[in-house]
Amino acid sequence: MDPEKIHLIGGDPALPANPASLATVVNVADNSLAASEAGYLNTGYGSQSHQHSLRRQQRRRHRHQRGAAAVLVAAALVVVLSVFGVYCLYSKTVGGKGRVANTTKRNLILMISDGFGPASETMARNYYQHIHGKPVDWQSPLDKILVGSSRTRSSDSFVTDSAAGATAFSCALKTYNGAIGVTDERRPCGTVLEAAKQRGMMTGLVVTSRITHATPASFSAHVVDRGMEDLIAQYQ
Repeated sequence: MDPEKIHLIGGDPALPANPASLATVVNVADNSLAASEAGYLNTGYGSQSHQHSLRRQQRRRHRHQRGAAAVLVAAALVVVLSVFGVYCLYSKTVGGKGRVANTTKRNLILMISDGFGPASETMARNYYQHIHGKPVDWQSPLDKILVGSSRTRSSDSFVTDSAAGATAFSCALKTYNGAIGVTDERRPCGTVLEAAKQRGMMTGLVVTSRITHATPASFSAHVVDRGMEDLIAQYQ
């Protein structure tokens, strides 16, 4: 190794060993450090204003974090309260045995205009529009609450009678003309009133015709022909 050179770890691998030269190197390093500090201060990174700015940024960051945490807590609270509310509603309306609790009062009214259909509604609408001078797009009260329609036709005829039509309402199936609460195979079908009664609900029929007529009978009896009104009365 050359005695005139010194090897420094992490620095220049070959620096002159002369003391005067070493002093020169140290002075240069000191001057460079001083210049770096001066530059640091001149750029403002070490100033008080810069420190205040950093603190403000930290405070803003903390506020954003607290706000996000508050939003998450509020959302979780809403979910918990919603689930709890549904649970309370279910507990009050359904008592674990499939029965509606006595404290809950619900009324469902099914109104059936026997023989009434889209053609009848259209005729009534057109007549009222003509007599009262209503615009073409005028809607009747029934039009405003219409949400859909159902096919209640007979299974054995294009002309549906009251028995087959009412059984389609009460049992949710198509059957032959004259059938009262029975299938095409003449077997009893469960009606909506019977299902409600099994759930502990009170049921009833209000008519402007005979109570043994085909329409009310299809909700309360099971006979193979609508003319068997004596047997229908026994069911009722």
